[in-house]
Amino acid sequence: LCPFNYEQWRLHIQTISLRRELGSVSASLRNFDFINNLWRTLISWGLYRGASLFPPKEFRKVLLENENEISALEDLRIDDEDLSVEETAKTIWGLIDKVRVSNAYNPIVSGSKAFHHLLPELIPPIDREYTRPFFMFWSQVFQNNPQKAFLYIWEKFALIARSTNLERYINRARWNTSITKIIDNAIIGYCKCHDIPKLR
Repeated sequence: LCPFNYEQWRLHIQTISLRRELGSVSASLRNFDFINNLWRTLISWGLYRGASLFPPKEFRKVLLENENEISALEDLRIDDEDLSVEETAKTIWGLIDKVRVSNAYNPIVSGSKAFHHLLPELIPPIDREYTRPFFMFWSQVFQNNPQKAFLYIWEKFALIARSTNLERYINRARWNTSITKIIDNAIIGYCKCHDIPKLR
């Protein structure tokens, strides 16, 4: 029941693999192939509809201008028992809200998908089609109060990550590329299998 196509998977795998190979946020942001792959991945993941992703040159410029803030989070993991969940959620939201990579009024989707590929063990990709209805956010609340929605969703991701050993499911040749993506996959699978309605 996977709703994604081969090209979306291929670009995601390439981007995540290159991020791990380069070893750090700074090295990734300064690598043309990584930025190009990341931009193409986000386009394939639907960030050309409605609120469009910035063009590649502007996209790279925005990320580089905020290199220090992004790098400050690279050693954090969503399943770390010592992590302050509430404070970390606020810090991540501050980053997503500040570093806009698209012209969207609400930066949850574009920001979480972009930063997922830079900080894969910390930030999950969030979307309107599956994540939003799974966590029972009506469209207006999700759109007009993005901070509230993000903080709630990220904190619940952290709870799930701490409740079970997800490392054993990581398979970087498939969709299970990180702990946060495994949870995202489970949410999508749950929605598909149980026909979760798309709340208005």
